[in-house]
Amino acid sequence: MIIQLFVVGLMLGCAEPNEIEMRPIVENGIIGGSIVSKDSQIARMAVYIGVAFFKNGRSVAENNCTGVLVSSKVVLTAAHCFFNNDIEFDSKKVYVAFGSDLKQSSDLVVWFAQDAFMHPEYKYLQKGSNSVDLAVVVLPKSAPMPFTPAKILQDFSELSESLSVMVAGYGLVSLFPKIPSANLKSTATKILEIRKDMMVIGAEVDNGTCQGDSGGPVFADIDGRLQLIGTVVGGLGVQCGQLTELTRIERLMPFLQPFLN
Repeated sequence: MIIQLFVVGLMLGCAEPNEIEMRPIVENGIIGGSIVSKDSQIARMAVYIGVAFFKNGRSVAENNCTGVLVSSKVVLTAAHCFFNNDIEFDSKKVYVAFGSDLKQSSDLVVWFAQDAFMHPEYKYLQKGSNSVDLAVVVLPKSAPMPFTPAKILQDFSELSESLSVMVAGYGLVSLFPKIPSANLKSTATKILEIRKDMMVIGAEVDNGTCQGDSGGPVFADIDGRLQLIGTVVGGLGVQCGQLTELTRIERLMPFLQPFLN
């Protein structure tokens, strides 16, 4: 989930909103699929999440993930984005980038998060934690226009296996070789399995999620409106663009609801 980015700003927890200068060194997420137009509904709900790790004040690594706006000041992403077992670190900074094209600095707004909270039952790399692999990122102020919160599906009975859904993310466009993304991308896929606590979606090979799409939104078109049904946890298998596990957002509302209030 690592992508090279240069950022300058304040530590996580700052009281006032701080815009950041960001210059990504990237190519052109999602394996296959298509680039999301900046004027589309998805582009106004999905955001880029960066987590920078530090050791003794020096940057040592960075994770990149995807998030989705669910209220004017709250973004959802994956809890595992806040961990990195490849390096030692003693602090981290979380930032959110608003913009479907990370190369277009004139259209990009980047803020450090005010705070971040992981689901209390999530345990990194612990078996059984995938169903609660969810984190809330709190923004320092309301998201910039024209970004608008996604509507969370309340009635899960509306969903069924084989239903077409849309997944979006800033993840890798190729795993071998590893090519990061500068664009929000999306692809259509289907629900393959609805479990008690999770879902599985899948598509043809080379058309689905990859590293960096973690936390990305999955939408179903219900009554002519895109509604959020889950967020990307991770792929099942060694290759990208195949089966992907999702959280079931409606199952996690007891954790999420206080932030929405």
